[in-house]
Amino acid sequence: MAIKLKLSSFTIKHRMLLRLASVVFFQVLVGGVGLWGLTQASAALRGFFDEELLETSSLARIGADMNLVGVDLRRAALSESPSVVAETLPRVKALMADVGDSIADLDAAISDRAVRAELERFTQAREQLRLAFTDMADSLADEDFERALAVETMKVMPAFDAAQRAVNDLLTVATEVAYSKVELEKQSSRMVLLVVAGLIALSVVLSMGFDFVFIRALTSRMNSALGVANRIANGELGTHIETDEKSSNEVDRLLVALREMDATLSGIVSQVSEGSASVHSASREIAAGNNDLSGRTQQQASFLEETASSMEEMTATVRHNAENASQANQLARGAREQAERGGEVVSRAVAAMAEINTSSRRIADIIGVIDEIAFQTNLLALNAAVEAARAGEQGRGFAVVASEVRNLAQRSAGAAKEIKGLISDSVDKVGVGTSLVDESGRTLAQIVDAVKKVTDIVGEIAAANHEQTAGIDQVNRAVMSMDEMTQQNAALVEEAAAASRAMQEQAETLSQQIGFFHHHIPVSDALAEATDANPKPAMGKVAISPVNAKAKSTPAPTNHAAPSSNGAASMDPTPAVLASKAGVVPARAAGKLPAASHGDDGWAEF
Repeated sequence: MAIKLKLSSFTIKHRMLLRLASVVFFQVLVGGVGLWGLTQASAALRGFFDEELLETSSLARIGADMNLVGVDLRRAALSESPSVVAETLPRVKALMADVGDSIADLDAAISDRAVRAELERFTQAREQLRLAFTDMADSLADEDFERALAVETMKVMPAFDAAQRAVNDLLTVATEVAYSKVELEKQSSRMVLLVVAGLIALSVVLSMGFDFVFIRALTSRMNSALGVANRIANGELGTHIETDEKSSNEVDRLLVALREMDATLSGIVSQVSEGSASVHSASREIAAGNNDLSGRTQQQASFLEETASSMEEMTATVRHNAENASQANQLARGAREQAERGGEVVSRAVAAMAEINTSSRRIADIIGVIDEIAFQTNLLALNAAVEAARAGEQGRGFAVVASEVRNLAQRSAGAAKEIKGLISDSVDKVGVGTSLVDESGRTLAQIVDAVKKVTDIVGEIAAANHEQTAGIDQVNRAVMSMDEMTQQNAALVEEAAAASRAMQEQAETLSQQIGFFHHHIPVSDALAEATDANPKPAMGKVAISPVNAKAKSTPAPTNHAAPSSNGAASMDPTPAVLASKAGVVPARAAGKLPAASHGDDGWAEF
């Protein structure tokens, strides 16, 4: 039971990791056993080649060497030639030494008792054969060929046959031992294969068992969560949900969340049901009050309409007086401007006369300079005539030119005197004109001052009339605004009555829709369960519709807006009433409610 609880508390990630770890473990186990079997088979095969093949090859080499010794000794005995004997004996000794070495190798390599016993029998037979070969070799060395043949017949051939039988017996026993080892290795290989196959089958069975247990636990809890979700979707709230609070499994956490959602929805649905009943009763009272307010608002609108007509007539009269005063002010301003322009013209005339006087004086000075130049020219011409007279005939032409220059200088001096007299007379007359123009300027300045005073008085009268007109217009606009607001209020009252009737119908519709949910616990129990499910509760009110909030906090406009512009603000007071009647809900539920809808229905979605 403890193991079952521990497995059920595992998360899905931990279960998958456990499944993967088991698969990896069995794969490593199977691979390790297989590698161990291959290593053992390889070592056995290497030992077979190192021992059995060495025995076979050594025995074959020993038999061949003994045959060669016998053949060489017989050929030397039959040849009866000392040279052949001398050639054969060293080779025979070398072959006998090779046979001894091969036997020593076999003795070191053989480990089986039966093979070693046969090897000892072969060693004894070989020793008898060696003695017979030595005796025959000694006879050949003594060149006693007949005795050598006799030794061959009497000793060598029997010893050779005995040694050959011992070799064959040894080879037979060694072959049997090799076959027995091969059978043992085959059995070992089959055992390894059986062990590997068993481990594979065990890993498959355990993996399938783990998968079955995990999938069964997961699907059972998921089916429970699916059943809870289906019941909530069908409107069945407040049903008991079995959960494990201490479990870290994802499905158990999902069941805990579904239980919290069920408790929260139960509380919300209960409060919305009570709120819809309160809205239904309040809408009837609002409709009755709106009808009474509509009658009084219409009567007030008729009184304001009469007052507005009277104010319009008074405004027209005051406006006419203001227009006349404005025209008089404009005429006074025109006279003032003309007088100011006359004064400016006289001032410019005085300035012009002063400039003419200054120019005349400068011209007189210039004429004086011209007169002096003419006098100097006359003196120069006189001097030139004197010098020409002294020159005689050579200065006659120069004397004529000097005479003409002198005549021109005299004429210039006469003209300059006449112009100077005229300029002096003009300067005197300009002085008289300047004094007359100055007197005219002072007179026009007095006229301008008088016109200014008249203009200021007329302007003050026009300003007073304008202020009076503005005040009357403001009063008239205020009355008109009050009339328009009264008309709008009347329209709003009618719309409010229609909205209250629509709100009553919506409350009935809401009650029918809330009836879809079947919660099996009262409101207090639902709130208590939601509070227990949420460790940190926080209470918050349902948000009021932004449209209604603005309508309550903003005063009535004074512009000429159409009555329908504010109708939207008062057509849907239902959310505000719901907010005041619904009370409070858990913070978790209030946090999941979206902002109030700005649509025509005015209901907040949850």
